[in-house]
Amino acid sequence: MALRDTRISGGNGIDYTKECDSPSDYASMPNSTYFKDLSDGLIYFKNKVGLVFGLFTKEISNKTEWGVNASGSTRASYGVVTSGYGTPSNNNDTVTGLTKYTTSATAGDYAGIETTVYNQFPIDANPVFSAYIKTDSDITNQRFWAGLFTSTLLNSDDQTGAYLSFRYSTVAGDTTFKIIVDSGSAQTVLDTTVTVSANTYYLLEIFVDFTNSKIYFRVNGGSLIIVTTNIPASGTDLGFSVELTNPSAGARAFNFARIKGNNLL
Repeated sequence: MALRDTRISGGNGIDYTKECDSPSDYASMPNSTYFKDLSDGLIYFKNKVGLVFGLFTKEISNKTEWGVNASGSTRASYGVVTSGYGTPSNNNDTVTGLTKYTTSATAGDYAGIETTVYNQFPIDANPVFSAYIKTDSDITNQRFWAGLFTSTLLNSDDQTGAYLSFRYSTVAGDTTFKIIVDSGSAQTVLDTTVTVSANTYYLLEIFVDFTNSKIYFRVNGGSLIIVTTNIPASGTDLGFSVELTNPSAGARAFNFARIKGNNLL
């Protein structure tokens, strides 16, 4: 393990105060710290509750940067047009600002945010996606999806078209976040082994390396999980969705702090 104090400008206005050799050092990194991981050359921030966020680096293109931030009882989008479903409300806590999205009590209702059109992410441009969310006090009776898709979500444990996504579905018996990569005709499903708990923050990240036929997934800054099969074809355009549905009657909700994306060079 190696942590070193430093003070360096990381570019794009980001200064970092520590360096480390690999992700195995993250647990020892102090909270509320900007740092550089020398194994990948990227700059990260470990927040006050210990979650690690990837930040801008020289490798991020100046094209199609966009995001959605919680803003009280609404959302603030930049660089993208989004649609919201369910009832939004202010649910700020001591960690960060949160907007809570709640379904109605009617079975099959939706709550969350999606791109109005599904063409923000050309898969050939090596897109990255992240969602910083907090679960609600009741995590039963729900299907939760977060990721990149070619079309609007269905109230289902599978989706149409091609997609790269995290899923938590009590209908499917999930107790952990699952990873699903679907080419549109076949899919790969992997287990993150990260348990979904009530009232808990999760940072969900997806990194596409289309050039080398790899999709990377990570939860809460942990180990990267690599998918190399059933990757959507060249020319596939994707949009994002972070939504849940209630398969049977009873209102369900989740909170989001931010959703963010870009296309890598």
